[in-house]
Amino acid sequence: MKRSYKILSLLLCLVLLFACAAPALAEVAPHPHEWSEYETVREATCYAQGLKVRTCGVCGATEYETVPLTDHPDDYQIVYGAHSPCNYTGDKVCRVCGKTVEQGTQRVPAVHTPDPAQKKTVPVTCTSDGYDEIVCAVCGTTYRDNVVKTHGHVDENEDAVCDRCGKSVAYPGSPKEVCPVCGRVHNLNLWDRLVGFGHTLWLFWNNIYVKLQEAFPALF
Repeated sequence: MKRSYKILSLLLCLVLLFACAAPALAEVAPHPHEWSEYETVREATCYAQGLKVRTCGVCGATEYETVPLTDHPDDYQIVYGAHSPCNYTGDKVCRVCGKTVEQGTQRVPAVHTPDPAQKKTVPVTCTSDGYDEIVCAVCGTTYRDNVVKTHGHVDENEDAVCDRCGKSVAYPGSPKEVCPVCGRVHNLNLWDRLVGFGHTLWLFWNNIYVKLQEAFPALF
């Protein structure tokens, strides 16, 4: 009788052991997976990889796959930093990851936005240039535009008094011809006359140089 109980207990243990081991045996048993379509777990961006997963319809196994980084979107943010928009094109910064995609460059010359309310016109005189004084509405820079060069005094009767403004001309018999180099009359003062003499010398030697080039092209 006791022997029968022992045999029965052994059989029950074997049945329980088989019942517990059956799922494990079924899991490790080789079989061809029947994968589902990939589903997106996390979208890829320009700063983080994406992730997608698929599931086996037979055993429920899962398989993950990463998705490469994407390109930066075209909708960049323009950042000027310590620069002014007038003299800097701005850095292109990605709105998603904050990375500087393209460095800006200096604007030469600067591109200002005139403020009509602050425009001042300074008229040309015999001794000073005329110009428009402009204030930029963006950066506040004051600059000159529409510059009109002074042509010097006019002394047709050679009395050392300017026929136009009535002021004394620096020297009687001052030059009255417009300089072909700079387009003005050099009769404001002694230094101005020296500058005009220098322009005359430069023009003289330049003409000689051109004639030598024409006469002896092999030497140049």
